[in-house]
Amino acid sequence: MVARLRADPATQSIPILAASALPVTDGCAALRRAGFSGCLPKSLEPDVLIPALESFLPAHLRAGGTPAMPAPSAAAPTPATAPAGTANTGRARVLLLDAAPENAGLVAAILAHSGYSVRSASNPMDAGALMDGHVYDVVLCELGLLEAGRLSFLADALEMAPGLPVLVIRPDDEDDLGALGAGRRRSVLSHPIDPQQLVAAIDGLLGQPAL
Repeated sequence: MVARLRADPATQSIPILAASALPVTDGCAALRRAGFSGCLPKSLEPDVLIPALESFLPAHLRAGGTPAMPAPSAAAPTPATAPAGTANTGRARVLLLDAAPENAGLVAAILAHSGYSVRSASNPMDAGALMDGHVYDVVLCELGLLEAGRLSFLADALEMAPGLPVLVIRPDDEDDLGALGAGRRRSVLSHPIDPQQLVAAIDGLLGQPAL
């Protein structure tokens, strides 16, 4: 069915998402090769599902989005677009260190939906590139599974962003994060994440009143 939709000019550009209760261990890579735009793990509460779905839509089709701008004329310059994975907004600038590929970018989708400017890195090389010339207000570490390799990535990446407050999302309340984020202002949440809880934690780290 996906192959037929992709082959039809009328439907080939429509995002197609896969939803499954089975764990995804490759960050949706196999599904994307099959033609899917992304994947969502089941089961999802509406306040998580809706922003995840909206992350695949243009801004004017999202809840509360602004009307679509008319197409520019041939003589008008085309405005520059933001880099992929970036939301240009008036809220805090978040560096997301994503060590949870099985969560299919849900935290990034929630952050973008909530109005934050988000840049995501899933490996040390990406993290280093995102630190070059960019300014952030807070670092968010998402830890999908408590594994040494994931903790090492987060710890190494945090060294590139000294002094910034850190919000860590861990798999379970009982998981020991060790010294991750020690020595700076830090807050810890556990999965499953409530979007309002996530926003409140970020604003609390920045000393901002909740909206």
